[in-house]
Amino acid sequence: MKKFKKIFSGVLLVFFLISLLYSYTHAKENTKNITGSLNSIVNEIDGISIVAKPVNLSSSEIVFEIAINTHSGSLDFDMSQISELVINNKKVMKPIKWNGSAPGGHHRYGKIIFPGYDKAINKLKLTIKTNDSLRIFEWSL
Repeated sequence: MKKFKKIFSGVLLVFFLISLLYSYTHAKENTKNITGSLNSIVNEIDGISIVAKPVNLSSSEIVFEIAINTHSGSLDFDMSQISELVINNKKVMKPIKWNGSAPGGHHRYGKIIFPGYDKAINKLKLTIKTNDSLRIFEWSL
């Protein structure tokens, strides 16, 4: 009986280690950190410049770095309310949150975070609507 318990405990330990290794490997495969591989896109309309760059695509979150600048007026908008992401021309997502500077001022910087996507991504289309201008940022992978 003791021998059976030792064997059973050993099998459980091996199973646990294999599932831990599989989870780690699977998470690494589903995470595509694309910093540097996709370019920043600059969009300038009505005296407001917005620079967007994808910095992380994963099954847990999709993140874009955003820089906004103007020399006239104030940047009084909530990025989480005016942004949208379309993946592969079909999956539409609203942001989870804006992690950056508050509305107002002439210069803002932060990250807009969307829910993750666990399927292959071929195309990203980030839209940001400021005032009466729809800004479109597109990347093909």
